[in-house]
Amino acid sequence: MEAQPIIVFQKHIDTVAALGRWQIEDLEIAIYLRRLHMAADELTGRGFAARVVPMPGEPDKGTVHVFNMVLVGPPAGAESELAEWADLAQCRRLIDIVANMPPAEAFDRWAQGLPLPEPYTQWDARRDAEGFIKDAHQAYAGGKINGQTLGTEIRAARSFADAVEPADRNAHLRTIPQLAAEWGVSIRRAQAHVKYLHAKHGVGRKLGNAWVLTDVEAVDHKPADGPGRPHNE
Repeated sequence: MEAQPIIVFQKHIDTVAALGRWQIEDLEIAIYLRRLHMAADELTGRGFAARVVPMPGEPDKGTVHVFNMVLVGPPAGAESELAEWADLAQCRRLIDIVANMPPAEAFDRWAQGLPLPEPYTQWDARRDAEGFIKDAHQAYAGGKINGQTLGTEIRAARSFADAVEPADRNAHLRTIPQLAAEWGVSIRRAQAHVKYLHAKHGVGRKLGNAWVLTDVEAVDHKPADGPGRPHNE
């Protein structure tokens, strides 16, 4: 197949001709960030609450810190109530999906196809559990929760850490969309069930914006078939 020439403006070639390696990499990052902002703007225009999240930078060094992902919130009517992080490819996938269906339906379908998180080990779980317990004690000291809720939070954190087996280096957490697909229920019901499990039994945990169960918890606490109260009450 004959190679096809690309069309590029000479002024852009001249702009980067004198740049060194690190300057080019910085420019590539800035271009990627601009693409993220453009994707977030398009998603916002289609009914989603999408934004690139900034972090404190270092003004004296002329730097700006931002996440290299877009936080996409569900539109009105979606079963999922939780925002999801998306890279540029996932943003484009959602844009393609919403072109063929209403935003709420598109978000739910898109969320079910998001990739699994990175392997989550017992070390990760114990580190996070320590943070959860510290946050719970601070909330109690500040009068935001009572003693009963403090106890529930501590039990949940310890149970969460113990549920990740040390020998299983590839243990994954189950997010709400994944649990819904695994249990054969709606995202809304899966979300309500996990919140119930946490409030009633201290099972599960909220990581950032996402409620999650471990593999073991997902099997042991599957919701009852049909209407009614959950199993393991």
